[in-house]
Amino acid sequence: MGKLNKFFYVKGTAKRDLLISADRINGVIDSGANTVVLQFDNLGNDRDSVQGTISLTVDDGKAKEFLEELFSASARNAFTVIADDITATGAAKQYAGGAVTIANEV
Repeated sequence: MGKLNKFFYVKGTAKRDLLISADRINGVIDSGANTVVLQFDNLGNDRDSVQGTISLTVDDGKAKEFLEELFSASARNAFTVIADDITATGAAKQYAGGAVTIANEV
């Protein structure tokens, strides 16, 4: 039986959404008391040093718990919503809502 692909979905600001294969995530940065940045290989054919990022706000001091809950949800589901800044919901309850920034995806 083949490998089951896993996907992350992010609903960003200005109706900018991102669906990405979970295996493209290559790093996580806890960039402050309440900001988490997920890094991923850019989606274009240009494999230079530019990486795409998803930045989102989590509850103060809860980055580790956010990641644990996110990756646990991903282990159980083929499709995981990281964050939806329209409804302020996501797979992990530590997501604080608010703007999600998607940068350098291509």
